[in-house]
Amino acid sequence: MKKFLFYSILMLLFAGVVTADDETSRRFCLGWIVSAEISYKPVSVWNQDTHAFSDKFKEKAYAVVAVKLDRDRTLSIYDFSLVVDDTKFPCVALRKGISDFNASTWQFTDTIAEEVYSILFIVDYPDLNSAKKIKLKLVYNLSKTSSVDYLIPFKNLNSGDFTPATNIPSEGILEVEPPPATPPSSGTNTGTK
Repeated sequence: MKKFLFYSILMLLFAGVVTADDETSRRFCLGWIVSAEISYKPVSVWNQDTHAFSDKFKEKAYAVVAVKLDRDRTLSIYDFSLVVDDTKFPCVALRKGISDFNASTWQFTDTIAEEVYSILFIVDYPDLNSAKKIKLKLVYNLSKTSSVDYLIPFKNLNSGDFTPATNIPSEGILEVEPPPATPPSSGTNTGTK
């Protein structure tokens, strides 16, 4: 029991540690999210089963979440979904580094801590051209609580190309908003006691 409590406290402390320099990546349950981008430009997926996922959308958009995993973590197409306007979209394919997305590679078990892994979602997003800021919810499917759902700011590429993994710096390129400034107190401080 003591050992379990010790490791639980240690995990909570580790999860809560974010340095001031880390404003372009975001901690999540398997490691760090280093990039999140969405585009209308189609993404090529090898060995894609056209019947496996619905693509009858008003406006088909492609969303890619790039991550760096903690040591000894695995990543599967079943781990995450992306929620857009209360509709949940499954992961379509994964890739490691700059390789192609391949639907037949459903899991990475021997991951490398500094390698970038990309998770691809095909979503219905009809207002992409008019949206400046896009926040979508990344849902960890293997949890029974919403405490591991992440509201992620996506960079809107409109119809542009996704950033190659080799162009993502180690600190990431996620467009994380700075915390809101605290308003000054309304009281008058004369500096004397």
